Amino acid sequence: PGRVEWTFSEDGAPLYRAVLSARSATFVCFELLNPQYERREPVAMPAGVGAWLGAAGPLNLVTTWDTEFLPFNLSFLALADGHEVTRIVRNPTVTAQRAGWKVGETRTGKALDIYKADPTYSLVSQSDSEAVYVWPDPLADKSDFYIEKRFSRVGGFSVALSVTVFNFSASDVTTQPQIEVHAWEAEKATGGMFSPPPNVAEGLCVTGDSDLEREIGADLVGKTDNPPGESRWTGVGDRYFLRAVIARGLTEARCILSAGSNGVVSATMYRANPYAVGAAQGAACHPGWYRPAEKLLRCTEVASSLGISATELFSPSTAEKAYSQKKDSLPQLQSEETLSVLKNLGASRGAVLYQYELYLGPKDIDRLQESGVGLEDSLDFWVLGFISKPMLYLLRWFYSLVPHWAVAILLLTVLVKLALLYWTQKSYAQMQRMASLKPMMEALKEKYGKDKERLNQEMMSLYKREKVNPLGGCLPMLLQMPIWIALYRTIYSAVDLYQAPLGLWITDLSAPDPYFVLPLVLGASMFLQQKLTPTTMDSAQAKMMLYIMPVMFTVFMLFLPSGLNLYILVNTILSLGQQYYLRKKLSPSPM
Repeated sequence: PGRVEWTFSEDGAPLYRAVLSARSATFVCFELLNPQYERREPVAMPAGVGAWLGAAGPLNLVTTWDTEFLPFNLSFLALADGHEVTRIVRNPTVTAQRAGWKVGETRTGKALDIYKADPTYSLVSQSDSEAVYVWPDPLADKSDFYIEKRFSRVGGFSVALSVTVFNFSASDVTTQPQIEVHAWEAEKATGGMFSPPPNVAEGLCVTGDSDLEREIGADLVGKTDNPPGESRWTGVGDRYFLRAVIARGLTEARCILSAGSNGVVSATMYRANPYAVGAAQGAACHPGWYRPAEKLLRCTEVASSLGISATELFSPSTAEKAYSQKKDSLPQLQSEETLSVLKNLGASRGAVLYQYELYLGPKDIDRLQESGVGLEDSLDFWVLGFISKPMLYLLRWFYSLVPHWAVAILLLTVLVKLALLYWTQKSYAQMQRMASLKPMMEALKEKYGKDKERLNQEMMSLYKREKVNPLGGCLPMLLQMPIWIALYRTIYSAVDLYQAPLGLWITDLSAPDPYFVLPLVLGASMFLQQKLTPTTMDSAQAKMMLYIMPVMFTVFMLFLPSGLNLYILVNTILSLGQQYYLRKKLSPSPM
């Protein structure tokens, strides 16, 4: 009972399958249906963890199963102080069982204690894109206040969550809500020096305008991180996917990041101070699920007369604007009644609304930016984000022209090569001139070898006289290293390349080459490049560098993403062609 299942598509392509449960009235399943994101091979789970969590097939972003740790769990720091709830136990949760509750018995107690023990909601309405849950059960339980959770699909991977607390008593009802985002992960192996970093869960929170707090789950065990300032969003993400809650209508929002020794990483958005929902004075509206057999003024009727939705009725600014536009067309009695309802709601009497937006999906930069609150900051581009983001947009643009990521990487390589062409050619010319000075440099070493200071002076005079910069040959590497690192971070973080095939034996550009073919070909290409590179070193040093550099680079690239290997390989091949051409062009003509 209380289960709602949705399957959504976008432009004919399946997006996700979601299942809501009465347990805490939240998601118990959220499967991404894009084949690119599916788990291709089953993953063995530790003892005590259900095999379903590692099963091959659509990726489920709900990775917890205990009611207490379900994602987007609504709990309260303060709830209806001084009010009691009488509840009939029907289908007790694990928390109720821990409290010793049994099916069929009736429990009466403080509202917060009853809620903590049994946060099982009642499903009161559902449609293809909306579900409404209420606690406690308005038909069977006894309470003078109720909590309504309304889920509505926004679009993409976003879902609107409206939490309305209704007060039908003669005294204030205090509320201090918090939304808990939970995700579980198995313990990760650390890997070796050349292994890529493991894909780990992180607690994330943005406060102020753009201050992002990012904490790896393992570093949060046994402690909490409570950054100062009002929170715009908080969540738990890994390299490619994100679960986040956005404060859309919650003032004084704060966040806490934490993790347990059980592997659960948590990010909680809470209201900093309790908020009192006053008792209604005069006319008040009632939701349709409250005493449905009685003739009461319904909130849907008031909202309909104003031309707004039932949820918008509880947003004072929206409701007051609608009333000012409609009041002249309403019958006098209805107008007075509506005005009384709006005055109550505007003064937080009778009901209060807390609005959130939930995001469960891939870290697609366009979809994240649609939120307007900086969800795209969850992408981990490191300090080179100012290079990585433009590179990602270029990659996506090339992919829109030729829908193959390997071709997009190749085109990006050519573009970067052309952008650096002027400096690399000047640098190569400097290296060629340095090589031509080698006989003169050897003569100076022979003449002043015992006087290091004089030797350095003569060398600098030689460089100045011949207009050669001894560091000029380092320029291409200095220019390209930040680009290589930025591209690595792009491939490392961009979900676009996650499990995107190159072709043949490479099925995932974001993963290492399983047979090390690309790194080995890259090493051979770098060996040829070293042979073509002019040098002023003596023959023994040059021979050592000829072998050591390609071997070291090959070993370093073995466990890095195939996409990065492809970029550097294509860049090296283009550099070989460029060096061969310039060598022919700059070599002195035979007499």
